[in-house]
Amino acid sequence: MLRRCQFTLIKLIFFLVSCFLSTSLLIVTRADNVNSSCHGTGICKNLYECLPVLNQFKQNNTRPVFCSEEDEIVCCPVEVQNENARISEKKCVEYLKHVFEEVKTLPDDPEDEFEIAHIDRCGIQVQEYAIEGGEDASHREYPHMTAIGDDSIEVDGIEDYILWFCGGSLISENFVITAAHCIVTENAISPKIVKFGALNFDIDEPSAKTYEIEQAIAHPEYVRQFVYHDIGLLKLKENVKLDFNVRPICLSPADTSLQFKSIWATGWGKKKGEGYEGILQKLQLPLVTESQCGMTYTPKRTKRLPNGLNGKILCYGAIRGKDTCPGSSGGPIQVPSRNVYCSYYLVGITSAGVRCTEGYPGLFTKVSEYLDWIEDTVWNVK
Repeated sequence: MLRRCQFTLIKLIFFLVSCFLSTSLLIVTRADNVNSSCHGTGICKNLYECLPVLNQFKQNNTRPVFCSEEDEIVCCPVEVQNENARISEKKCVEYLKHVFEEVKTLPDDPEDEFEIAHIDRCGIQVQEYAIEGGEDASHREYPHMTAIGDDSIEVDGIEDYILWFCGGSLISENFVITAAHCIVTENAISPKIVKFGALNFDIDEPSAKTYEIEQAIAHPEYVRQFVYHDIGLLKLKENVKLDFNVRPICLSPADTSLQFKSIWATGWGKKKGEGYEGILQKLQLPLVTESQCGMTYTPKRTKRLPNGLNGKILCYGAIRGKDTCPGSSGGPIQVPSRNVYCSYYLVGITSAGVRCTEGYPGLFTKVSEYLDWIEDTVWNVK
């Protein structure tokens, strides 16, 4: 009874919002059964199974067309094939369903079956203000964040020691994106395992899960001596169980990065003189234009950029002040999505820092420049 009262209140809010925004209301089409046709071109579905409508409701407060006054059944428009929509865009909306936790609730009649309620577990905290230095992230704030480690090395006689040396981002059920230099390393260390759902990977957390890597794929044009094409993919041996603690990030569409004057970098970075930071850190960084960045990273100053910036490298971080360091190599820079509820766009990947000192902005591989390669590898798009 409580669940029905709550949902009746939600529908009342829809009604009041619609009256305020428009003089005409959407027609409510009733249907006795799920999967019945409605509104001419739609099909009646549970709100949480109609992801486009759910997204519009949560993101923009757009009132759904209801098929049933008693249940969360809405008129779901039949998807029109959009030849221009990339598979990564479709997957972005598809993964929205994992924001919500399904919970069984007691029915009004004890003889009836349990009913299902959906609880919003969004952990993203949209911040419009700048922060000085890094600060601790919160649980579920970056559910795509990945720690990459090697469990095959021996340290001080400890055979099962795990060295966590890079960051990454979950982009599908079985692929993590990271920097190529985290795959093609300068020493014997190599990616063997990944950890998801961890806030502090130095301690055991119930939400943290570890998966083995099946294949490490560096971009075919990457050369270790240079910063160019510093992007790679890790294929996992098994699919990740997605939920509100662990779910993929959305890939940034082409040229989206040009719209953002600042981004959020995340990673288990280094503090000066203190080693690796156990708790996931987040840091807001301002955009540095390509011309400004080019004056800092000139071919004369670094051999790793002999051709300068090539349009596939982004610069973020103050010319004087804060910057990301190698501890967060391979980790993401991201912005909250304005189109998909409770989601981020992956704008760039933290590349190998030429210098980790004040006066040098961070270098990041621009993800939108590699969408074809990513989609071909992850979703077999040809």
